[in-house]
Amino acid sequence: SALHYGLLVVNKVIETIAAAEHSPNHEAPAEDTMPAIVKVVLDYLPRLLPILKEDYPHRFPAADSGEDIKPFGAYRLKLIQLCDALLMLEYDAVDSALMNLQFFPLIIDAFVFYTHNNVLHKMVDAIAVRILTGTNDDMLLSLFKEPTNFHLRLIEAYHKEMGPGGSARLTRAAVLPYVLNLAEKINETQPVAKILQECPEWVAFEKDVLAPHRAESAKVLGG
Repeated sequence: SALHYGLLVVNKVIETIAAAEHSPNHEAPAEDTMPAIVKVVLDYLPRLLPILKEDYPHRFPAADSGEDIKPFGAYRLKLIQLCDALLMLEYDAVDSALMNLQFFPLIIDAFVFYTHNNVLHKMVDAIAVRILTGTNDDMLLSLFKEPTNFHLRLIEAYHKEMGPGGSARLTRAAVLPYVLNLAEKINETQPVAKILQECPEWVAFEKDVLAPHRAESAKVLGG
């Protein structure tokens, strides 16, 4: 579609700018250095991000199970990719715009719902890790409050994909490594330690899921 190819072109431009200007020591650039195209994209974001809420009208059978699944849509993946490229620029105005427009709750909703789409999972994983390891604590902490509740949504995604006997559903197990990886990244993020310690759901998830998974992984690795 025209939207898909338009986003593809803009993505390339923003990614090129990010590669040239991204600060290795994570110092946010001055707002007055923001390129004109970034300002234009920010102006259009309020009209673009609602696309992430659209319901794709068609369903297709999954190759492995024949189960009908809803595709996320290539144009929506490109929109998430564009926002990731914007985040790489490290402008406070970009961070504020994405927070105000509820970008993060939208992509976490998609991560949990579209459990078959590993391209989407990888994108959300990369964005989350960028924020968890970044320097914008306001944006980081917003992930663990309403309406995002990132830690609780990961728990939801995990239990959604586990069968009654505690084994992963074979047709959709591919999301689980991303859930577990992100959960461990969250545990390593000091600014949210207090939030996690005071969350009964997370404490139980750590005890019942993450700790046994770590122990099992250590056995596999010979630890």
